[in-house]
Amino acid sequence: MSFHDLPQQWPTLPLDDPDHVGDVLDIFVDLRARSVGSLLVLICDERRRPVQPVLIEQIDPTPPPDAAAMLEHIAVTIGQANPDATVLCAVARRDGLDVTIGDHAWRECIEQAFAERLPVLGVHVITVDGSMPIPDQGAAA
Repeated sequence: MSFHDLPQQWPTLPLDDPDHVGDVLDIFVDLRARSVGSLLVLICDERRRPVQPVLIEQIDPTPPPDAAAMLEHIAVTIGQANPDATVLCAVARRDGLDVTIGDHAWRECIEQAFAERLPVLGVHVITVDGSMPIPDQGAAA
């Protein structure tokens, strides 16, 4: 995973390939964002192409009680501006690529906030060690 791996036309490519998703996340989530803990909501068009990043820095390891309401507000605002939008989300933290309980909690919070508002292309964890999708806990059960 590296932004150096991206083809020149990367902004026009849909976020369908897992390697491409990792490389794109590497562009939008810098080392500072990872070191302070951040949440990326990457707004994409209806063809899954990146349009605009929204980066919230200094997030807690688990979502605070008001996180879902804040994310719902973001989802509504994006949907009003572009009803055909999709989003790709990433939880950035300092180290370790194992998915934590907090990562799962953020995924659930994101899915709840965006449910029936905008399609979520995926929720990933990204650290200095790389990135990976946060699996759906219901799918593993």
